[in-house]
Parts: sequence; C-alpha cells; structure tokens
Amino acid sequence: MLVFLRIIFILLTLFVPFAFAGAEPWAFSILQGGLVVIWLLYWISGPKVFLYTRLTQVACGAALFLLILSILQACLASNIFQPVPWHPISMMPLYSLEFASVFATYILAIVLVGVLFTQHKLIKLLLSLLVGVQLLVAFCAWGLPNGEYIFRLADVRGGIGPFLNRNHAAVFFAFGAILSLGLFFTSLLKKNTARYSPLSRITLSSWLWAGSFVFLTFSTIMTRSRGGMLALLTGIFLYAYLHFATLKRHPIRRRRGLIWTTVALLVAITLISTHIPQISAFAQRSEGTSTQVRQMLYQAAAEALQQYPIWGIGTGALPVVIPAYTAYPLDQYIERLHNDWLELLLSVGIVGTLPILLAIGWFILLALKRLRQLPPTKRPLFTACFTALGVMSVGSLVDFHFFIPANAFLFFICLGALTAPTYDKHQLYHLQLSRAVCIIMACLCIGIIYIPTCKTMAWRNVLFSYGLRVPGKLALYRQALSYYPSPRYAVRLGNACLNAAAQTADAPQRQALVQEANDVAIQFLRRYPKEPELSMLYLRAQNSQNSH
Repeated sequence: MLVFLRIIFILLTLFVPFAFAGAEPWAFSILQGGLVVIWLLYWISGPKVFLYTRLTQVACGAALFLLILSILQACLASNIFQPVPWHPISMMPLYSLEFASVFATYILAIVLVGVLFTQHKLIKLLLSLLVGVQLLVAFCAWGLPNGEYIFRLADVRGGIGPFLNRNHAAVFFAFGAILSLGLFFTSLLKKNTARYSPLSRITLSSWLWAGSFVFLTFSTIMTRSRGGMLALLTGIFLYAYLHFATLKRHPIRRRRGLIWTTVALLVAITLISTHIPQISAFAQRSEGTSTQVRQMLYQAAAEALQQYPIWGIGTGALPVVIPAYTAYPLDQYIERLHNDWLELLLSVGIVGTLPILLAIGWFILLALKRLRQLPPTKRPLFTACFTALGVMSVGSLVDFHFFIPANAFLFFICLGALTAPTYDKHQLYHLQLSRAVCIIMACLCIGIIYIPTCKTMAWRNVLFSYGLRVPGKLALYRQALSYYPSPRYAVRLGNACLNAAAQTADAPQRQALVQEANDVAIQFLRRYPKEPELSMLYLRAQNSQNSH
C-alpha cells in the first residue's frame, strides 16, 4: 500500500507543473483531491502511529495558526467603510475560507511526506524525482520558450513552457538547481564515511547531478527573471556557507571555505550593484516600469496597513481592498501584491504576523542545530532542502510564488522532507490515532476541498460559456455566481446582461436584463463598496436605465 501511495504522490508532483503550474482552479482541485485520497487510503488501511519531530510541530503549527485565523476572519466579515474592530475580520470572507483550505492542503502535504518518506534513502529518491520533474519542465521551456505549450492547450498567449510567468518558472528551476547540488554532494560521499571520493573516482551519478545543476542554473538565467536570478545566487551562497560551517573535523578547510565564500559574495554584490542597467537590459525590462508598479503596490499596501494594523484586511481580501489605495488604476485586475511577505502582513496584521515570524525564527534555529548534529552522509540533502526553502523565500520578496501551486507544493514537499523522522531519530514524538479520530480527520479532509471545488465548477461554467448564444451564456454565468459568489463573476454576469440588453429589441426583456445587472451591482457593492469594476458596472447599468 505504501508503495502505491508513494506512486500517487510522485504523479501529483509531475502533474502540477505541467498543468499550467497548477494556476487554474481545476488543477489545484486535482492536487487537493489527490492528497486527500492518499491520506484517506493511508489511514483506512489500518490504525497507524504518526511519527513527527520538533520541526514538524513548528511548521504545521504555523500553518494551523493561519488556517484558524483565516476561518475566524471569514466568520467576522466587514467592509472598508466600517470602523476598525478589535477582533479579526475579513473584507472578503469567501476568499478567506478559500485560503484556509489552501493552508490545510499544504499541512497535509507536509504530513504525507513525513509519513510516506521516512527513511533517508526515500528522501533521496523523492528529491531525485523532483529534480527529474524540474528537468522535464526546463526541457519543455527550452523547446517551447514563447508560451506555445500554453497556447496549444489553452489558446492563451504568453508564458514559458508550461508556466504562465517566467518569474515563477525561474524560481522553480532555481529550486531544482539547489536540490541537484545537494544530490551531487551526497553522491560524492563514500558510504558510512565523512570522506568525499577523489576526482578520479567520481561516479556517473555524480556527473549527472552536476550536469543537472549546471543545466537548471542556466535555465534560471535564461528565463531573464531578475528575482529568479537573485534567489538562485542567494541559494548558492547560503549552501556554501552551510556546507563549510559544518566541517567540524576540518577547521582549516572550514575557515578557508568561509573566507573565500565571503570574498565571492562581496565580489558578486559589487558586480550586481554596478551593472544594474545591464541586468535590466538582459532581463528585457524597460527601466523603471516593473519596479515602479511594484513600488506603487507596496506603497498602497503600507497605506492600507496603517488603517488595519492589528488584524489586517483578511487573507485573500487584497483584490477588493488594494484598488482603493493605489496611486493610479492598473489595466489588469490586481490579484497579488508581488511580495508574499508583505501581503501576509497586510492580510493578518501585526497580531497574525508576529507569531509566524517567531515560528520561522524558531524553525531556523532548530534546523541549524539539527544540521550540526547530523552524520555527514545526511548533511548534503538536509542542507539542500533548507537552502531551497530560502530560495523561494527570497524570490517571494519580489513576487507571489506561494500562490502558484507548482512552486508552493514544491516548497512544502521540501519542508516535509526537512522535518522527516530520519533527520531527528533521537527526539521523535508519536501520535496514536484511533478510528474515531481518523473518521473526524477524514471529514475535515473532505471539507477542505469544498470551496475550491465550487470555484472549479464556476470556472468550468464560464469556460463553457464561450461560443454560446445569449440565453445559454447568461444561464451559465448565473450558475457560476451561485457556485462561487466573487465580485469578478458578478461583474461578468452584469456586463453580459447589459450587452444582451443592448442587442434585444423586446422592451420588457431589455428592461429585465438591465434591472438584473443593476441588482447584481448593488448587491455586491454593498459588500465591496470600493471595488472599481463593480462601480463601473453600476454606472453602466444606471446609464442604461436612464436611456431607456
């Protein structure tokens, strides 16, 4: 059974990146469903003892805190015109519940890695397969560099390989490069010793991992993503520092390695700071455009945070709040802040962010302490997983990688590998789950997929509406809004009603369509009063009523 469940888990890691990085609702629903199926099959097969470490406690505890806070915020809905309350609230309860489901999903990913991949050789196998998936995606990106993959399957232009955004692809490849580095050093180690094989005895597997590192590094650079290149460079130096710092038996090599790594880091910083225009030109970014938009969003987030400093605006509420604070309107719908850490602060406020920062700091201290105590044969992979988490954390300072399932799933797989029992055998905890508890947990697992499934059904209705006549299109839009009552679907339905009314000769029918658009706009504006697209819909509906 365990072998079968591991196969399903590996298939999910292969599926998500090639499903447009899992960005579509249906892809994330399949990921959720797959993880829930693995969990249910594992516990239905018989009573089990769940082994976990202190690192598991900290990682899952932080995610569980965010899950509970998101649910509390969703239960205490508010809007932007109401006074600042003393309790946690959300400006968008539907999105907050969806985020609670996301947090629960990734807790499940951490737990399943610790359950299915308990031994060091299994961790090595898991990371090897992850690098294999990243190599496949990189080959796809090289073969289809201008979004041909996405265009052929979804008729959407842009992207690189199966990724819609080159920044996300860059961090995905950088992640793989660091894991390849850990696998390379693991393959160099002789069995049960701390000695590395001499160059004359390097095995074929070592050359393959070295080639994977070079290829994924070059793939990261050729995405021309500045954030991805910065994350990769940070990961390489972090790995070097951790590698040399743990050479306890070789003080001279440790000292030399740390000195030369520091010199190389200073040289890299100097070269980057003196060649910023050249780097921007290589990245094919017009000077200031991308940076100015991000700075404007960050400034808007700072202003919103000043109004809601304690509990924030609620997880997932950014799209309906941030337009009220931006210096100028953007052509595209603002879904993300392009800084995951700042968005977290804005979403849960100071009260929510401080425990998360403390948990991150405590996790780092425990991980570094565990790294120094590990036998030499296990250090390279542990260091690679720890460094890979740092790669995505740095990349998330200038982009939204935690909201891209391919990258987020990879992050939490590495987090699960880092907290696996094999790395902390001397301080393991166990939890015996009874059948009753398992049934309750199974119900909770099924509950977390409810809202994402509704979102997928709504997305399906909108997708299938293309090419239909007006009555069929409106029926699918109404059904989509009943499944997932978001402002974007309300705007879509209202505009469709007004467009249909403009093409209708029957006066009563035209009046009914205009009235429906007006009612939808008023209903959602009461909940999201500063949503610009809803305001435009309301004005358009009023003009249509006045003209008729």
